[in-house]
Amino acid sequence: MKYVMSYKPKPYTVELPADMIRMFPEMAASYYMMKADTAQVADSNEREMLELQKDYAQQLEAKGIVTYEVEVDEDYEEEKDYALLHPPGRRRHRPGVMKNHQGETRKLN
Repeated sequence: MKYVMSYKPKPYTVELPADMIRMFPEMAASYYMMKADTAQVADSNEREMLELQKDYAQQLEAKGIVTYEVEVDEDYEEEKDYALLHPPGRRRHRPGVMKNHQGETRKLN
């Protein structure tokens, strides 16, 4: 079975119009210098993403699951009570119902 991952590299090209380069040559030069610096970072990120994608596809093909390692910080305490991602209880009020500051509910309709 062939697995297809969703990451596809996008071309990193943005060109300035010729009349803008003529009117603002210093700004265009600094823009192209900045673009060259960011292109190196974009290329390394693209290579890393494609390697991860290839590795995940190989793992799925061989084992049927994907595994990865997670770095644990030294200051992480297992005993500490961290906040829940989604706290229990009602997240939103019901439509047509109003609650006052004492916690009593009243129907609006």
